Order: sequence, then C-alpha cells, then structure tokens
Amino acid sequence: MPKKVLLADDSQTFLNFYQKVFGALGVEVVQASTGPEAVALAWKERPDLIILDLEMPGMSGAECTRLLKQDPSCAPIPIILITQHISARDMEVMLRSGCEEVLAKPVSARQLQQVLNRHLK
Repeated sequence: MPKKVLLADDSQTFLNFYQKVFGALGVEVVQASTGPEAVALAWKERPDLIILDLEMPGMSGAECTRLLKQDPSCAPIPIILITQHISARDMEVMLRSGCEEVLAKPVSARQLQQVLNRHLK
C-alpha cells in the first residue's frame, strides 16, 4: 500500500519541490498552504507522515502539531517541522509542540528520503 504524506508550506516553490521528490519515491502527497488547511487535511486524510513549515498563515506549524498531537487518532502520526530560521527559542517551541523532528530549510531530496526511511518503515 502506498504511503501518504501531508505537506504544508505557504511557499509554492517548496511544495513543488517536495511533491517532485516524494512523487519520484512513489509516495502519495496531499498539500496544504495554511495551518488550518493542514489540520483539516490531516483529520480528513489520515496521512502516514506530516511535514509542516513552522511559519504559515492562520496557524504556525508548531500550533498545528500541538493540536494534532492532542487528537488520539492523529497523535501517532509522525510530524516533522521545517523552518528557515532555527533559533534556540524556535527549537524549544518546535520540540515542545510534540514534533518528532526539526529540519532546516533548504531541505535536500536526500534529507527528505532519509525522513521517509526513519518514519515510514
């Protein structure tokens, strides 16, 4: 059964890149461009992995993570947060949200494949 990944980023450039990488790996992709849209899609689609940008319109990736991790049906889904600005404060906020991993932009195709290998065995 193919794996499904929810990608949420307000940058279409990054979404296109992630789509290309995951598509080449045979992974089904669902996309969102805002925090609220990402949460709604996570509840509807029940993906195997969620990758969220930290800074998105409507709700940050950390806020989305906290909300999804409080829902017993979504709590087991691994969530990866991605950001361009990793300060000590941002790291603390992201890790306290309940995410499994934090990556710094720009993320390479190899890093994305490694994320899949770690979280979608």
